[in-house]
Amino acid sequence: MSEFAENVPLSNTEKSTSPERTVSAPVETYYSGCALVMSSPAEISLYFGRYILKGLDDGRPGLSQIYEKQVYMTVDEAEKLAEAILKTVQMFRSRRAETFSGAQGTAGSLSAKDGKDISEFSSGNPPLIKI
Repeated sequence: MSEFAENVPLSNTEKSTSPERTVSAPVETYYSGCALVMSSPAEISLYFGRYILKGLDDGRPGLSQIYEKQVYMTVDEAEKLAEAILKTVQMFRSRRAETFSGAQGTAGSLSAKDGKDISEFSSGNPPLIKI
């Protein structure tokens, strides 16, 4: 579970015609190691899952994907989500590359060169991308 203590507004700069966005408290958190996308003519379905070990009893170990969470959305919302995810990944990789290309010290350490602020990587609060 997330540790939000109250509803948190996501943006105060939205147009007055936009619905208010909040993250309700508490928010159930789920780490997904695998995802599956399926569609019908009217909607997109996202399945989120995790890997589990299988075959330990018979000496043939392997991994199995177990899908436990499902999200339905319209095609328009799925397109907005895909754009937001791509933008977030690009921003993450760009900032990570800048941080690591300027990092000094031992391998695996995050130290800022030339005064770059790397606090967002340790704060647990990445920037939000509005979809």
